[in-house]
Amino acid sequence: MNYKMFNNISSLARPVDPFYFTNLLISIVSVVVGGVALIYAFSQGDELVEAIFFAGQMAITVFVVWFFARELDPVYEWSAFVAVAVSLVMMAVWGTSVALLPVAVMAMYARVVNGVIGMPLLVTDVIVLVVVAGLVGLTDYWLIGIMGTVAMLYDRTAKYPKPLVAILMVTLTVFAAWQADQLVAPSIEGSIGGLVLMLSGIFLLIAQPMAKRPITMTTDRTKESLNGQAILNAQNLIVLTGVILAIYIGQPALEGLIILWASMVGVILWQVIEQIKPA
Repeated sequence: MNYKMFNNISSLARPVDPFYFTNLLISIVSVVVGGVALIYAFSQGDELVEAIFFAGQMAITVFVVWFFARELDPVYEWSAFVAVAVSLVMMAVWGTSVALLPVAVMAMYARVVNGVIGMPLLVTDVIVLVVVAGLVGLTDYWLIGIMGTVAMLYDRTAKYPKPLVAILMVTLTVFAAWQADQLVAPSIEGSIGGLVLMLSGIFLLIAQPMAKRPITMTTDRTKESLNGQAILNAQNLIVLTGVILAIYIGQPALEGLIILWASMVGVILWQVIEQIKPA
């Protein structure tokens, strides 16, 4: 795909090439899931508008799961599809009220750290990331704005004043959270929280070989080899943010961040497969 137009606007943007096999496959999977969801909604007696809304939500959710998992593990393409399958099971058990915006924002910040683009952020990218930190600060998931601040400090290709941008982001995030009355005491609930924390710990242990294994995948723009340590840093940052959100928000985060937990499990399973399969 020709990235020339995107290069002039943004270094962070990563267009989906519809002719690349896995991109085409996830598009088909999303449509199929949306179709199944539509039939299910009708079978439950939903009105046309409600059924279409539910089908669209499921199709978009599946795509966001894939997108997020690809940022979590940009080396193995198929781990994202395992994450999609896990997410469908988890949504069937815990419901479909997922927090799409917070997860999409986390994926953006992960991309800053893992270096999959390979080019320094443009001024437009920095502005967008700072503004997004302020917007997410208005929600229950305002701590993701703090994650964004850390991500900017991790940026290995930065040509902007990182300390200044970090101070601006954290100030804007906290101010927005304060204005929206989001600065509340932690409220972890239930045994699911312990399960999530356990899974996170397992993930961190399994992810460690990422920095040591040979990586053949390259960055989208510059075609340089991906940096294993940078990918590991992004994974650790995402997992740490998820655990903190689970502790801080409690049950709503555990259910709302199904995409995050499903992506973690998907990446874990595929990395195990890659570790044990014959060379």
